Amino acid sequence: MTTQNNNIDLKPEVLTKKDITKTYVRWHFANEIPHSFEKYVAPSLLYAMMPILKKLFKDPEELKKAYKRQLLFFNTQLSWGGG
Repeated sequence: MTTQNNNIDLKPEVLTKKDITKTYVRWHFANEIPHSFEKYVAPSLLYAMMPILKKLFKDPEELKKAYKRQLLFFNTQLSWGGG
């Protein structure tokens, strides 16, 4: 799909193994940095996902919406069952 005004191709790009690896490395190094009780680790998840989201959402408005969705709340639990 292309826009008629700008002739910008809004079709998502294909994700590669390099994209997935880059996302993992970004997540690994930023995982606990912005940890808070309000959003838990959502900011670091967004940081990790940014390269992939940029490939998937070519429309700037859709990209902003995707960023906002990623910042809502993301919780992770390392241990299952309690201690």
